[in-house]
Amino acid sequence: MQIDTLTTSLYWEIVEALEQGYRGIVLQGSSGSSKTFSTLQALIDDSALAKQKQVGTIWRLKSTWLDGSVIQDFQNALGEAYSARKYNKTKKEYQLRKTTIRFNGMDDIQKLKGPRQD
Repeated sequence: MQIDTLTTSLYWEIVEALEQGYRGIVLQGSSGSSKTFSTLQALIDDSALAKQKQVGTIWRLKSTWLDGSVIQDFQNALGEAYSARKYNKTKKEYQLRKTTIRFNGMDDIQKLKGPRQD
């Protein structure tokens, strides 16, 4: 089954960085410039290709900003495929196939220093 989605040039830059093995990608720009949505699309697509367990983390400056922005955008990006059962609100983690997607704020020093992840 083929699904056609609209993507931006930023999406393709993120995909290329993931394919090249980059462990971190920092995006800057004005609000509404597709940074969040393009990143989420790339992580969702990457999870579809994952052959082993992996973890992807989306960071915002403050953890209080996650619910009204990134997590909402993530639900919208998944559309009908989103399942509330796969989302752990306490840990702010979503299980998507073999990929755990984490949503963290950089104001939480322990998570910023946290355990090593691939």
